[in-house]
Formats: sequence, C-alpha cells, structure tokens
Amino acid sequence: MTLLMLETAFSAQTPSREQLRFVGVTWSHNFILSPIIATLLVLIMLPDQPLLATGVFLYLWAPCTDWFLGFTRLADGNTTIGAILVPVNMLTQLLLYPVVIYALTRNSTPWDIGEITQSLCTWFLLPVLVATAARAALHATLSTAAFNRTMKSAGKAIPIALAFLVIEIFAGNTRAMVNNADSMLRILAVTLTFFVVTYLLAGAISRTFHIQYAEHALLVMTTAARNAPMMLALTTITFPDQHLTHAAITIGMLVEFPHLVALRTLLSRKRR
Repeated sequence: MTLLMLETAFSAQTPSREQLRFVGVTWSHNFILSPIIATLLVLIMLPDQPLLATGVFLYLWAPCTDWFLGFTRLADGNTTIGAILVPVNMLTQLLLYPVVIYALTRNSTPWDIGEITQSLCTWFLLPVLVATAARAALHATLSTAAFNRTMKSAGKAIPIALAFLVIEIFAGNTRAMVNNADSMLRILAVTLTFFVVTYLLAGAISRTFHIQYAEHALLVMTTAARNAPMMLALTTITFPDQHLTHAAITIGMLVEFPHLVALRTLLSRKRR
C-alpha cells in the first residue's frame, strides 16, 4: 500500500463530479449488485451446506481494500480514483459487517469503533502519511531526473511485493486446502461463477455509463478482488469454532490471485 501511495500524487482539489459519479457506480456494484449475486449463487449452489455457504458469502460480499490497487496499476487502470475507494470500501464493509452477520445468523454483533478506527489507520492512513512524507522528502532532495527514476523503481517493486504476498498467502493456508479438499470443488464452482458474472456486469456498466478504459480497469479489479484477510479475521472472532466457514473464506482467497492475473491479461488485450 505504501508503494502504491508513493506513486500517487495526491491533490488538494475536490474530486470532480465525474470521479464522484464513478465512485458511486462502483460502490453500488460492490455493495448492492455483488451481494445480490452472491446471495443467489449461495442459495442455488450451496443449499445444504450452511457453514460453507456462510463462509463463501462473507468472502464474496466484501470488496478488497488494498491489493486491488496493485492489479489496477498493472492493468494501467486509474489508481488515483482507486485510492479514494480504499477508505470508502473499508469503512462501508466494517460498518455493515454486524448487519450482514445478523442477517445470516439472527445474532447481533456490536460495532467496535476502536477496531474500525484501527483498521482505517493501519491499512489506509498510515501508508498515505508515510508515502506522502517520503515523496515530499525525495522531491525536495533529489533532482527531477533522479526523482522520476526513484518513482519508476518504486513502481517496478509493486509486482514483486504482490508476488511475495501471494506466496505468503498460499504457504500459510495449505493446511486449510488439504483438510477441506472435498469442499474445494463446490467453493471453486460458486467463486468462479461469481467472478464471471461480476466481470460481465462490470463490462455492461462501463458501456452503459460510457466509462473509459482506465476507470473500467479499476471497476473490474475492485469488483473482482475480495477482502478475504479482513473477513477471515473478523469471522474467526465472531465464529471461533466454525472451521469450515473459515476454510471457505481461505480457499476463496487462494482462487482470487490467478483470477486477477487472468483479468490483467484480458484488460491489456482489450486496451490494445
């Protein structure tokens, strides 16, 4: 996140009407259309597996708040507007999580303002502050050519950081895949169907609202990437003994990376 923020030249200007419209369209896709699609798929494809269905739904419900920006950048998407979506997505899902849990289980889960504040500070505010300070210091001490080379090097480091993150995720969750091998195919079927439907829907939305390529790439990536780490952490606290629910979120997360790589390839071909 800090590397991504380092590349982003933040402006003090108020977001334009077009940017706000795009944020509204993306929010509607993420928090209205995508949950409806997830609900229908879980009801149709996992009617007799309530614990599995809960985990799959929680995975599909929450949009990513961090690494979608990395893949957006790799696909030459608009990371400036993407940076606006980070706190919007995070705050929305943290506030709605207790509502979703109540709808799934009819058990109320209280809002934890401290946890919401800590998540926003850790995953958005801190990277922005560090990156902004570093960018200002580099700009003040380096020549224009040296500054541009440094920014280019930071950009090249983003795919490497993503690769190490993916390796860590796979290495840390191998046991969950092995222990739930019989459920993997059902989770894969629901997850892949969700990804295909949301990709086609993002294309239809882009055509309807005449969204340009850079914003279309952002829309595709932010609706394809899910916030599995945060959902897994919150769900482990909420349902500490429901290991099948935890495994469903974990397995969905492992499917996500090859899917995002494929999307990056599709988007690059579409742009050419």
